[in-house]
Parts: sequence; C-alpha cells; structure tokens
Amino acid sequence: MAARTRPGARTSTCCIPGVARSALRLSQAQLAHRREEGEDLRATRAVDHTLFFRDEAGRRAFLEEVSDLRARVRTYELDDGDTPFGVDLTCDQAIVESVVEPYVVGLAQRAALYGGDYDGWGALVVDGQSASH
Repeated sequence: MAARTRPGARTSTCCIPGVARSALRLSQAQLAHRREEGEDLRATRAVDHTLFFRDEAGRRAFLEEVSDLRARVRTYELDDGDTPFGVDLTCDQAIVESVVEPYVVGLAQRAALYGGDYDGWGALVVDGQSASH
C-alpha cells in the first residue's frame, strides 16, 4: 500500500500528503489509547477500514483499485451527506503501527483519487485473554 517501514517504526506525519494526515493522526491516537489500556496490539483480529464516496462510480473504481488486498467488502448507502456511498474493508491484521498505518495512508490516498474519504478503522479489543467491544 504505502512505503514499507521497519517493524515497530512509527510513521511520521510530516511527509504524509494532506488527504492521509488527519486519518493517520486519528489512528495514532487510537493506538496510543489502546496501548495505555494494556491491549495486545500484536494480536491478529478483524479490522474494519471505513470509507465514503461521493458517487457509486467512484466507489466501484476504488474497489477495483484495491481488489488485491484480499479484504472482505461490505458496501452500503447513507440517506444524507456529501459522501453517501460507504464501504467497509475488513482485513485480518494486527494493529501495530507497522501494519495498520500503511493501510491508513494507502487507503486514504487511493480513496481521494476517486472522490472518497477515509473515515477510520475499528477493531475488537484484545487483551490476551478475551475479545470484547
């Protein structure tokens, strides 16, 4: 998706294009909070990456562009807003920076090419003993 980083390396936002910068900052804040709470970020879990598009054609073109991800895809439409065409891409992955941040940056940049916005990611909490919301 994006440039490879060494495991455990944090992606600097100084060199990230504007379309991905805010998504990356939100991701880093979520990871910091989860780390403070003692979550096992290395555990593989289903991670939902959510994106919204201005039109169905843009969403369709984006999905063709990212078809190599082997993600589970769910599409839906919202009744309001400027970007009503939603998509959730679900990938089984750890949420350490070196895994999740290239997805955030890559998806945000690719979505922007087709009139889309990366809305963020979400995943179950894994504490090493159990999984819950």
